[in-house]
Amino acid sequence: EETGNVLGHLHESAGHILESSLKNKLPTWLTDPAEHKQAVHEEVNIYNKILQLVDQMTDSRERSKAKRLAKLLDKHLLLIAFDSCLITLDVVKNLIKEERANCEVIVATGAKASQKQKVNKMFALGSREKNVIALCSDAMSEGLNLQQASAVMLMDMPSVIRIAEQRVGRVDRMNSPHKQIEVWWPKDSEAFSLKADRKFFERYTEVKDILGSNLNLPDDLIPEEVQVSGPSTAEEMISQLEKMGREGRTWDGLRDAFQPVREMVDPEDGLVPVDVYDHTRHSKARVISTVSLVRSNKPWAFMAIAGAEHGAPKWILLDSMTAQPVTDLEEVAAALRGLLDGDLEDRTMDKKASELIEKFLNRILETEASLLPRKKQRALNEMNLVLEHYQKQAEQIGDKDRIEIVKAVKNLLEIPTNEDERPDLDAVAEAWLDLIRETWYEKLIQRRRFKPLRLKDIRKDLKSKPISSERIVDAFKKIPAARPIHTRVVSAIVGVPD
Repeated sequence: EETGNVLGHLHESAGHILESSLKNKLPTWLTDPAEHKQAVHEEVNIYNKILQLVDQMTDSRERSKAKRLAKLLDKHLLLIAFDSCLITLDVVKNLIKEERANCEVIVATGAKASQKQKVNKMFALGSREKNVIALCSDAMSEGLNLQQASAVMLMDMPSVIRIAEQRVGRVDRMNSPHKQIEVWWPKDSEAFSLKADRKFFERYTEVKDILGSNLNLPDDLIPEEVQVSGPSTAEEMISQLEKMGREGRTWDGLRDAFQPVREMVDPEDGLVPVDVYDHTRHSKARVISTVSLVRSNKPWAFMAIAGAEHGAPKWILLDSMTAQPVTDLEEVAAALRGLLDGDLEDRTMDKKASELIEKFLNRILETEASLLPRKKQRALNEMNLVLEHYQKQAEQIGDKDRIEIVKAVKNLLEIPTNEDERPDLDAVAEAWLDLIRETWYEKLIQRRRFKPLRLKDIRKDLKSKPISSERIVDAFKKIPAARPIHTRVVSAIVGVPD
């Protein structure tokens, strides 16, 4: 569709009436050529006035943003700025170059995977890059961890709390290497605020509630910025985000999964004194592992386990020697509050405590699969069941090669003794999911009911149409080894009875 040249098209259309079957119901300016010509001229005059006003506008807003970003590089090695308008990102990039030619400015909109990967790499935790500014669209505001940056600027007012939280969340991480981060909000004049839109919605709501309205707006059409309760200024947005942070809520009203962890260092109700937490957090001392022993009526253990490779660390709690591990953060935090309540007494390390720790470590080793996401736990379970079937089939027909291959893959799930290395269970689960993907999609296409497809739903298909030995070998030939879980415990609290 041809766009642009609005004034030219209007001039050409003046006085030209289109035929319509609704002629008797249309206003005269749509049926009378002279009146139509007059109406078009009035429209052209309005556009000309808009042009005159636009010509009076300067680029001072964009220049001030560019100057601020250039100035912030004196304090911050890496900066991120967000704007919902893609053209603005390129304009600001050029203006920054005028202010500070020796810095690198990247525009990342998510359209080019290479730019997204570049920003992700340069701003990832531990990056040694400096003097870099990333100008991002909201396509970059979710699913990326850019916490090596110590400041983020919101060049335009986020339309909803969700977007504001996502933007700030790129740098506001629990594992941020910075003692504090800065968030710069836009402080626009009334002309650029969202209150006019909100007023429309208020009037619409009043008319609808009191008189009834013929205009029904779909819920998903009404953005948060024009709802009565929606924030319209930076101050209101900041206030709402701070309130949500104190309450441990996210933009959708759900409780933040890490809130129970943050509450452990709450000044009023925390288990860990704030000064102790801050000292430990910012200490440059390299601590391999710490173990604290407390006197207890029964044996229990809490352990923080480093993730394999770059995986996230895990919290795990065992409230007895035979208990299933508790890994949900909220449940672990609640259990710790109960176990560490009241007057606690430290306990010295002795043979009994050492043996108890060893038993708990072995219990965690036995249940290591429970540290995986639920889907991967189920994948390992299904993998074991299907391979058991393949082994029995091979034994019935005497296929020794098949038996050897299946046994070798099943051995990946075996629990090692003590501190022996074991295959990375996460990688094993991934390999199985990749191996059965074709069967999964076939079942998905055949499905008639709108019902979630579960891994166990394709078990019969995998048994009736066995996967070839060649594909099994190929899928599992490059499984990496994981460090023994004994060596990945970075912190532990153990309750030891006398």
